[in-house]
Amino acid sequence: MLRFRRSAMILVCAGVVSLGLGSWLVAAKVPSANSPRGYDHEAASEFLFEQRPFSFQCADRPQLLPPGEHSWLSSSGQAPYARTRLETLNIPLAEEPALTIASEPTSFIRIAGVSRDDWELQFCAIGAGDSEPEARQFLDDVSMSRTGSLISVNASHPAGRKGGRGDLIAQVPREAPLTVHTVGAVELRNLSGPVRVSAVGGRATILNTTGTVDADGQIVDYAGAHGHVMLNSYSEIDLKLTGPRFVGGLSAYAQSEVRVLVPRGFESQIEVMVENKRDLVCRADICSRMKWDNHSGAPVFRKYADSSEAAPDHVFLRSDHSTVVIDNWYPGPFQGLQP
Repeated sequence: MLRFRRSAMILVCAGVVSLGLGSWLVAAKVPSANSPRGYDHEAASEFLFEQRPFSFQCADRPQLLPPGEHSWLSSSGQAPYARTRLETLNIPLAEEPALTIASEPTSFIRIAGVSRDDWELQFCAIGAGDSEPEARQFLDDVSMSRTGSLISVNASHPAGRKGGRGDLIAQVPREAPLTVHTVGAVELRNLSGPVRVSAVGGRATILNTTGTVDADGQIVDYAGAHGHVMLNSYSEIDLKLTGPRFVGGLSAYAQSEVRVLVPRGFESQIEVMVENKRDLVCRADICSRMKWDNHSGAPVFRKYADSSEAAPDHVFLRSDHSTVVIDNWYPGPFQGLQP
């Protein structure tokens, strides 16, 4: 499984800081580079939550050149030949008020919510091989089809650097319900309608949504400040809470690490459940206000709402077998937890 390794940025005063917390780990005690637990103490990376323009290069390789011109093949790890097909599909919202997309693993899906009254899907089919006929054969096995409100993306399974895949970029009505099933990678952004995402074996990235979200994936990235959000990961979850409070509710449950970036002065209630006390790594300004309790043998840490307006909000974070790591958006002084 691919993990983005983060550079270690450790600000630690020399010596041992005693905060009266017994022998369990506090944020001021940072593991060395050789520590086997180094990765599960790292903060979420900001680049995971950046909204970059959606684009793909749907072009043949090598491209056909005018007579008399020549090209050279490079050993870049790619098959020397690629043949492509670009398709566009527009579906009126009045015809299909909700959409479901099902995709095979050799594809990526990127979806942006915009103000429009139709679904616009751009699909690039790609076949790659050691010869042009082989690339075209793989290309013929790649397709996008529609059956009512269901969009299916089919691709041939790759054999090393050869094979077929289909990449999909869509602009969709922001408020419309959307469901995505894939075993590849999917990114969704700027949606306010209900969203259901299943990315078994892939990475699900969900940015700036404001409605109901139910998502699971091998890895899940989420950034937002509003909605009713349920996230489940078979590996790890990275979160960025972008507002002074999270309006609604958010639940993030991972088998491995849960990493969270919060703004300074975050107001909403936060509840953290981990396997033992050492598994909460908190370096944010809110850490001094977190209290712990015992819930059926498992440690639970809570920071209560800072205002009556934030009282209905609730952020729940749980890691079954690793750490929950909480940091501010930007480096700040280490804060210890008060037992």
